[in-house]
Amino acid sequence: MIVTFGTLVAAWYLLSGGDSFEPGDVSVAVFAPPLSEAERAERQAAVEALVAPATLTVKEPDPPRASAEPQRAETPVVPTDVADGALRRVRGDRVFLHDGPDRSFGVLLELLEGEDVAILRTGAGGWVQVRALDGGAVGWVTASTLIQPQAQQEE
Repeated sequence: MIVTFGTLVAAWYLLSGGDSFEPGDVSVAVFAPPLSEAERAERQAAVEALVAPATLTVKEPDPPRASAEPQRAETPVVPTDVADGALRRVRGDRVFLHDGPDRSFGVLLELLEGEDVAILRTGAGGWVQVRALDGGAVGWVTASTLIQPQAQQEE
């Protein structure tokens, strides 16, 4: 670091003229001719026109339009083999446990194929709230990703 500093000082000394340096007039010369009062007023008006205060107009929001697509049903859509309190097994490679009964909710974790879960309650659109038996995590999955464990199927 000291070598770098010394190199910079030596370079500054040499580039500024070394021993033959004489301080002179260091003012900056403007090469444009001075403006007349009329030209100055014209430019000032142009600047003020560009920087004029902006006017803000508030537009009322459009009224909601009737949607052609059907609304979601509020009643639960539950497969017949899923009931509250039942045990189910996860089927599929990538089954995500969500914060809520829709894919738009955040993913809490990924359930592994063959993992057992307990059904807590059913929701709309084929979603069920489950609790993972091996970790206790609670979230929502689609009922189609669950099957009955083998022991229950044989009964």
